[in-house]
Amino acid sequence: LMESDAYNKLDPYLYVYNPATSTLLGSNDDINTSGGVYNSQVVLTPSEDGPLWVGAAYWGAWFNGSPGYTLTVSD
Repeated sequence: LMESDAYNKLDPYLYVYNPATSTLLGSNDDINTSGGVYNSQVVLTPSEDGPLWVGAAYWGAWFNGSPGYTLTVSD
């Protein structure tokens, strides 16, 4: 889960990827745009053991200043 207090300006983007196979396993730009929530969430159950990479970015061209966000990874 990637959240920002300024999600309507920051618009976080999140993806999960397997570094061994270069496979994108999941990505999300917006949880619920109709509800006005532009935070990102990927729910994933890996099919095999091994490391995963989590990437976080934002589409905040109109955002001024240093973006503040929280990235949460849980099992």
